[in-house]
Amino acid sequence: MNRAYRVSDATWARLRQLADGRDALSAAARNTRAWAPDFNFLGLIGEALYGHIARLPMNETLTIRDGGFDFPGVDVKATPHFEEPRLLRLATDPLVAPIYFLVAIDVDERRARPVGYATRAIIERAPLVEYGHGPTRTLLESQLVTADCLIPRIYRAQRQ
Repeated sequence: MNRAYRVSDATWARLRQLADGRDALSAAARNTRAWAPDFNFLGLIGEALYGHIARLPMNETLTIRDGGFDFPGVDVKATPHFEEPRLLRLATDPLVAPIYFLVAIDVDERRARPVGYATRAIIERAPLVEYGHGPTRTLLESQLVTADCLIPRIYRAQRQ
């Protein structure tokens, strides 16, 4: 299940347009948390993949705050580090969602893959690493629960 999915040209263009709108809102709000280039775009690609896998519609409204949930009970995180993805959470950020789902994105090849997920408890026990923005809880791909474990549970829950 951790195979890479190619992002269609139409989806790529739709998400690019939505990300550009969110970038403008972030700039107007002086959002200082934009550490990675194209963070809105990467996040939207991750959300689109999770929505596709979970068969749930993603939020395509032009907002920059989601309250910590991209989907019911899930906060999707995306990384451009396709080969060596890590789930990162600042130690000072509250852990709101019960599940944090990581998607790795290869922008050059226009593909994305579900990496895995961590619960709040797993993240709270993660080692702290300093990357220059403050102590950051860091989980390697091998420390995440494989996406293969979560996706069948999503399907079963939808059938009930």
